[in-house]
Amino acid sequence: MKRLVAFLSLAALCLLSTEALSQTTFTGAISQDWGEAGNWTNGLPAVGNDAEIPLGLGVSIEGFLFIEFVINNFGTIINFGTIINYGAIDNSGTIDNSGTIDNSGTIDNSGTIDNFGTIDNFGTINNSGTISMDNFGVIINVGAITNDSYGYIINYGYIINNEGTIDNFGTIDNFGTISGTINIPGCTDEAACNYDADATEDDGSCIADGICGWSEWSEWGPWSTDCGQAIRTRTRECLIPGQCSGSDNETEAADVGDDVCGWSEWSEWGPWSTDCGEAIRTRTRECLVSGHCSGSAVETQVADVGDDVCGCTHTNATNYDPSAITDDGSCLYSQTAYDAALEDCPECINEDQIDEGFSCIEIWEPVCGCNDVTYSNECYAFYNGVTEWADGECDSPNPYNPDFDNDNMISVSDLLALLSVFGDSFVSDAVCGNGIVEFGEMCDDGNEDPGDGCYNCQLDGSPQD
Repeated sequence: MKRLVAFLSLAALCLLSTEALSQTTFTGAISQDWGEAGNWTNGLPAVGNDAEIPLGLGVSIEGFLFIEFVINNFGTIINFGTIINYGAIDNSGTIDNSGTIDNSGTIDNSGTIDNFGTIDNFGTINNSGTISMDNFGVIINVGAITNDSYGYIINYGYIINNEGTIDNFGTIDNFGTISGTINIPGCTDEAACNYDADATEDDGSCIADGICGWSEWSEWGPWSTDCGQAIRTRTRECLIPGQCSGSDNETEAADVGDDVCGWSEWSEWGPWSTDCGEAIRTRTRECLVSGHCSGSAVETQVADVGDDVCGCTHTNATNYDPSAITDDGSCLYSQTAYDAALEDCPECINEDQIDEGFSCIEIWEPVCGCNDVTYSNECYAFYNGVTEWADGECDSPNPYNPDFDNDNMISVSDLLALLSVFGDSFVSDAVCGNGIVEFGEMCDDGNEDPGDGCYNCQLDGSPQD
C-alpha cells in the first residue's frame, strides 16, 4: 500500500512538472485558425500550456481570445477579433492588428506591430522594434509605454491618446495627433553643448560647454615595449574650434609581458671542461628587465666527449690502462710507484729544505735550477728548495733576487755585497765625477763629494777577463 501511494505521488509530481513546463507549437496542419486544436502540437494554448508560433507560419484570430499564458511569436499573428491579454506576448515576428488588443499584461516587441485597429494599453508595452499606426489605427494608453534606444514609433496622421506614461529613448515620428505628455530624456541644460530642445526630462547626459568639439577617441596605439614598463597613447581630433578644452592625446602606462621576457639571448656555449671523457660546458644569459627573469642565468650541459680512448697512460700507475690513447688525469699511484716516478722525474722544489735564514759564501759560481732560475751558486739553489741544477746560467736567465742582505730592499748595500763577490777584479771603465753617466755607472753628478750619494760611481759593472 505504501509503495502504491509513493508511486501515485511521484506520478502526480511528474504530471504537475509536465504541466508547468508544457508548450504547444502552431503547425498550421489543418488551417491558419488559432482555434483549431489540430493546428497545435499539444492542443490549444491555455494556462500552463504556452504557445509558440514558428518563423514562416501565420495564425489568424477571429472572435475573442483570452490570454493568460505566454505567446512567443516568431511568425505572423493576424488579428481580426479581440485579444484580451492578461499574460505576456513576446513578439519577435509580426503582429497585424485590424481588430482590438486590450493589454493588461505585457507586450515585449522586438519585431513589428502594424496597427490598423485599436490597441488599448492598461499594462506595459516595451518597444525595441517598430510600431506603426496605419489606416486610422489608434493607441489609447492608460498604462506605460517605453520606446527604448532601438525603438521606432511612427504615427501616420492618426491618434495616440496618452493618459498614462510614454518614455521615449528612441524615435517617434508623429504625422498626426499625440495627446498627453511624452517623456523624452536628454540634456535640458541650455548652456551645455549637447543641449536637446526636445528633451522633457534631464537624464544626466549634459556635457559642459567647451569639450563637445572633440571627435571620438582613436583606438589605443601599440605598447612602447613588449616587456616591462610600457606606455601607449590614443588621440582625438578637434572638430569645432573653441569647443575643445583638454588634451588631444591620452597616455596609459602598464607593466606588460610574461615572466621570462626580460632575458637576453643565450650566449654561445663555452668550451668543454675536458677533451676526453665526461665533460661539462655552460652558457649564460643576462637579465635586461627586472621582474621578468624567471629561471636561471646559467645553463649547463654534460656529455661524454672525445673520439680517443681516455684513461690513465702512465705505466707505473696502479690504474694504468694500456688501451688508453689520451690521458684523462685519473692516474693513481702506490707509494712504491710514486717513489719510482719521483726518481725518474724528481720534484723540482722541495719545501722541506727551504731555509729563509740561510747563509752562503758570496761567490759567483752560477747554476741553473730545474725551475729555470739562475742562482749565484749551489748554496743559494739548495736553500731555496731546488732539488736539481746544472752548472752555468740558464739559457733564459731568471736571476736570483739580488736582495743580498735580506732586508726586503734593493739598495747600495746589496750592490756592495755583489761587488764583494768579485773582489779587486771588478773595476769600472767609467770616469767618476765627470758628470756623464757612462757604462757601468748608475749616476754621476760631476763632483767627487763622497756624501751626496753619487760619488761612488762603481755601483755597477762586470768582472773583467
